[in-house]
Amino acid sequence: MQGIDVRRPSSDLPGLDLSMSPLDLSLQIRHGHNDVPFLVAVPSDDPSGPELTELPTGDQLIHADTWYFVDVEQTMRLSSQLEAHQIRLGSTLSDQAWLWLLWQQDLEVVDSKTHPAINTAAASGTDDGVPVPEIAGRLYPYQTDGYGKLLRLNHQGIGCLLADEMGLGKTLQVIATLAAVRDTGPSLVVCPASTMSNWLRELRRFAPQLSCLEHRGQFRSGSPATLRLYDVVVTTYETLNRDIFMFEATKWSIVALDEAQYIKNGSTSRSQNVKRLPRVQGIAVSGTPIENSLTDLWSISEFVAPQFLPKFEDFCAQFPDETWAAKEVGRRVAPLTIRRTVDQVADDLPERTDTYFPIHCGGPLAHEYQSILTAGESPLATVTRLRVACASLVPEKLDALGSILEGAFARNDKVIIFAPFTETIDGLLTHARQNFPGIFVEKIDGRTNVRDRQKIIDEFTGYGEHAILVLNPRAAGVGINIQAANVVVHWSPEWNPAIIDQASARAYRRGQAKPVFVYYFYFEQTVEEYMIDKLSGKRELSAAGLTAATDTPEISELKSMLSMSPVEDSDES
Repeated sequence: MQGIDVRRPSSDLPGLDLSMSPLDLSLQIRHGHNDVPFLVAVPSDDPSGPELTELPTGDQLIHADTWYFVDVEQTMRLSSQLEAHQIRLGSTLSDQAWLWLLWQQDLEVVDSKTHPAINTAAASGTDDGVPVPEIAGRLYPYQTDGYGKLLRLNHQGIGCLLADEMGLGKTLQVIATLAAVRDTGPSLVVCPASTMSNWLRELRRFAPQLSCLEHRGQFRSGSPATLRLYDVVVTTYETLNRDIFMFEATKWSIVALDEAQYIKNGSTSRSQNVKRLPRVQGIAVSGTPIENSLTDLWSISEFVAPQFLPKFEDFCAQFPDETWAAKEVGRRVAPLTIRRTVDQVADDLPERTDTYFPIHCGGPLAHEYQSILTAGESPLATVTRLRVACASLVPEKLDALGSILEGAFARNDKVIIFAPFTETIDGLLTHARQNFPGIFVEKIDGRTNVRDRQKIIDEFTGYGEHAILVLNPRAAGVGINIQAANVVVHWSPEWNPAIIDQASARAYRRGQAKPVFVYYFYFEQTVEEYMIDKLSGKRELSAAGLTAATDTPEISELKSMLSMSPVEDSDES
């Protein structure tokens, strides 16, 4: 056999076929009942060969009708590596072992299950025997599965990326887990200032037995000992940065990061400080864990499971921003990822109708548009000015809005309008109050005090008749629930589809009882039409884990947008 003298195992087995090369083994992860993973060894060059649940102990192996010569040195090395991590062939893999296997560079490991890219990766299996969540509310079955996995990972000292699609109740799954570990020490929730009131409200509602501390403002405690007196401390990213000396003086049971894309840049002080926190488990909560690049996911995963990832430079070299790389990263982070989409699990949500509303751009706006095009400014500055012009309160868009509002109010529906610019928001507020006197009309944008935002939403929700809420999608497009509204109007498109989808999900989420209508306004033959046309392609990339959806367009896209003009079309009409 290739110059190696091997004694035939027995003359009584004349029917054996002789393998002409040594048995070179690779590892394969299989998935059994409830998608539970286990490990087997198979020949590297013959996946249909023997499926071993024990490594050979000698220099020969007979399987079925084939006699194999065993590379003893390889099997001993493999056995030593697996034993060091308490991994046995044929036995159920812990999440920790599964994760370790997937990130090993010196082991050939194949996962028999095809995991989609990160943005569609599903949670693995159902956890039997999970303690009943101690919350004042009912979890949906998929939320119970998510809670079970969060708790199981906690017991193994591993973090989790909770990346369920917007509207599926990520906050409630985290609260159930916080309640389950209350006896193991204090936990910390870090969130944007805009979602802090919602976290405190949900904690009081669903887990009143937990003692909670709101740590922010000039009167916050300066003693680390005070933080340890509470079951849950809730703070903002900004306050954490200022008080990092206090927070790192406590060993936290759970550190949960809401809108975890806030730490996508690993070089920022915000990202580095949260990763310094002593913790049993880090939970990253984000419906959009990858916004611009796969490196976003590296930074989040470094918080969740730092012991498994390669160094940043090695990660960048190994996983460029391409679809195949997104799928490979999705496969490798599957053990610590929970990701379900609305289509997969929320079959009880009402019908949703999305309508694109093209509007003819004519008259003064068309000529203002052409004037901006020829002003000679930089491409990005020109596009920004064109967007502002298209977002102004011109009669064409106001007429379209009026028809939608009249229909909504005839059904006694409530309406939320998303607009990107301050001047537009103020104009819409004035217009609504003048044309619909006596009804509730309010706004939330960057100028709204974060403490007042939930109060405004509560008033909007409790108002007995139809109402209007005008919102900036960046200030109020994440972390808040507005199921009282079932009509959503996007006054202008956004370059990043995640911003639009997150904004729409404020109304189309668990708890919505009415059919939801989402309208997208855009002017034809303008930058707005170009942005709308690009949305579907960007969503396809997003499904592969690559949003390719930065907040600003690339040079080639700028040139394409600047080649469009409504003037010729307007003159012909």
